[in-house]
Amino acid sequence: MATPAVSPSDANGKPAAAGGGQTSAKEQVLLDKIRQLKAPRWKSFGSCRYDWSAWRVAEGGVRTTTSICGAPEVTSKVAVHCETLRVSHQGAQGAWGEWRLPLSQEESKSQGGEDLMVAHLCANAKPIPATPAAPAASPAKGSASAPRTKTP
Repeated sequence: MATPAVSPSDANGKPAAAGGGQTSAKEQVLLDKIRQLKAPRWKSFGSCRYDWSAWRVAEGGVRTTTSICGAPEVTSKVAVHCETLRVSHQGAQGAWGEWRLPLSQEESKSQGGEDLMVAHLCANAKPIPATPAAPAASPAKGSASAPRTKTP
């Protein structure tokens, strides 16, 4: 009976890197990608869950995803602007609400925990690549696109 091959390990019992050296930058990028793919899709903060794998970046650095909050559960879109630490929610009719500071669990039973979500998202968000400015068409009133940011 053949003995299965055993990977070499270091003194601590951890698998050794191929070739006995450090992990290359290219390997590290792939390892990070694998870990992201294994991460749970939904993350909970307070009484809300956020679709963490579906964050999208829109005009002005606004990040959007789906949220499910409260009891009974209400599903909506949430927008976060990390530069100003503001949030906005899309209502049932598709219109975005005003930008406001995120709510803590002490401030709201239905949306509390937004402060934790914003802190986690913005502290770990990758920088937005610079792109040349293009003229932007104004969305129609009630548009489903992300809300525009205003300096508070």
